[in-house]
Amino acid sequence: MKRGVWQEPGNLAHVTRILNRCLQKGGVRVGETAVVSYSVHTIDPSCPSEVRVLKYADAGRVFYQRQQAGEVIHADVFHDVGHVDHRILANKIRQAVATYVSDSGSYHNPDIIADYIDIQTGTGGGRVTGSLTYGEGDKLRRAHMNHVHLTLSVPSDMTGVLLYLVSAVEQGILEQSRQIRAIERIVHQETRPQGEGDLSDYTSSSDSYLRGSTSDQDTDESRVHRMAMELIEEFETPQAVRSLLDALSAENSGHSMQQPDRSAIEHLKTRGLVRKDGFRYRLTREGEALREYLRLHQRELESQVRKLIRRLPGRIKGTGETKLRRGATRVKKSLRKKVALRTPGESEELAVVETLIQSAKRRVTGEGLRVQPEDIRIYRYDRRVPCDICLLLDASASMAGRRIRAAKYLARHLLLKSKDRVSVITFQENTVDIKVPFTRNYERAERGLSEIGPLGLTPMADGLMTAIGYIKKTRAKNPLLLLITDGIPTVALWSANPLADALKAAEEVGRSRLSFTCIGLEPNRLFLEELSRRTKGSLYTVEELEKESLARIFHREYTR
Repeated sequence: MKRGVWQEPGNLAHVTRILNRCLQKGGVRVGETAVVSYSVHTIDPSCPSEVRVLKYADAGRVFYQRQQAGEVIHADVFHDVGHVDHRILANKIRQAVATYVSDSGSYHNPDIIADYIDIQTGTGGGRVTGSLTYGEGDKLRRAHMNHVHLTLSVPSDMTGVLLYLVSAVEQGILEQSRQIRAIERIVHQETRPQGEGDLSDYTSSSDSYLRGSTSDQDTDESRVHRMAMELIEEFETPQAVRSLLDALSAENSGHSMQQPDRSAIEHLKTRGLVRKDGFRYRLTREGEALREYLRLHQRELESQVRKLIRRLPGRIKGTGETKLRRGATRVKKSLRKKVALRTPGESEELAVVETLIQSAKRRVTGEGLRVQPEDIRIYRYDRRVPCDICLLLDASASMAGRRIRAAKYLARHLLLKSKDRVSVITFQENTVDIKVPFTRNYERAERGLSEIGPLGLTPMADGLMTAIGYIKKTRAKNPLLLLITDGIPTVALWSANPLADALKAAEEVGRSRLSFTCIGLEPNRLFLEELSRRTKGSLYTVEELEKESLARIFHREYTR
């Protein structure tokens, strides 16, 4: 298929169905270079263009000692003999998963999906989201000198991600000056031949989340864990998911707990977690198992969620991010250690390695390594003024769903990633609320964030003026005001014109000499550009408010 055609959501769903049918029958070739199946693949060196699919050797059982067959997909992408850096490919795979989730409109969390993908090449391997310091034994690396080995476990509605993974791996191979190699024939081997050796060359210990256990119970627990993490992504916190399931539990049938809203019910129905029982909805057996898992492991899940939030996303293609203006007033840079040439009389920390490198550059053959004064390099520090970050969030009705979750994610990310105080102010309908006063306390901020629910119109002028007043009242240090909005003002403050009032409030921001950045949607670019010009700040427009792009934009502004 031509690239660009199968990337459309409807075509992706169709391709996913075809892949699922093919995988049930045996091995399938994806493109010209990749073979995908639920089995182990081998190749005869005397016939390198032919791949054997060992249908008697389930990949999950052989590689990970899993109890059930057909749970782990095995993909091999073939290339000429040589080293292919698995770290470079792992980064491309993470990006490919995020792109697929965006293209397909999937509700799955790309970070969690990537957690269940492993890689092995001739340079090493491991979980693509892990340390990538495994699979470095000589025997194992030699066995993977001619192909990139991937294993993954994904929901059946995400099998289409294989197209993106193969494409990303092929690109990574070519960028490393290696040639991809076409597979001409696939042979399905139904039974184990007599005298065939073991498959230990293809196994190793690692940090994989795919590893099975000695009981079916542990395998089921792995599936429940992934379901829990995906629901947490949808409903923001483990406590929120647990409260949702509690309201639907049979244990609470005699209580007057209010049933969740329709959208939440539908989301749980698609996952087989709830059923209709008369006039009420009740948890299925799978839903009750998930509820019990959350009760027993809530602290562990909260810890894992924080790790995911803390992680700074890399560059993700396809976000449509456009920077339109850079203001003159900026936040002072954070404390950073950098290497610099030593100034006579200056007393600083010696950068030993960099000093030796400078000396080695001018070393004459036959002479020893001599350090001259001009070779000396030191560590110099950019001094830092503490920064108070005020997030001004549009919480109007149009922000419901993924948009408001992305904005809340940014607030949580800043609290975990930075060492500065964060506050959150929302504007919606006819009100502006300080949901989170300036704080470094994550739990305190979480209580305020949990109260934010999109509603009504967009009183932007009132929001800007309240933020200015709050920053001045609290005597915020080196403040940064960050506005996140998906629309234009619809509620006036002083006149009958909401847009004119918002621009007037923007002028007040500019006169207050606050550092200001706005992130908004591309259709509103002209108005937001004028707003940012009057604040003397920066503006970024994006196609959609996604958590990864919000975090990346903030860090770009914060560290430049």
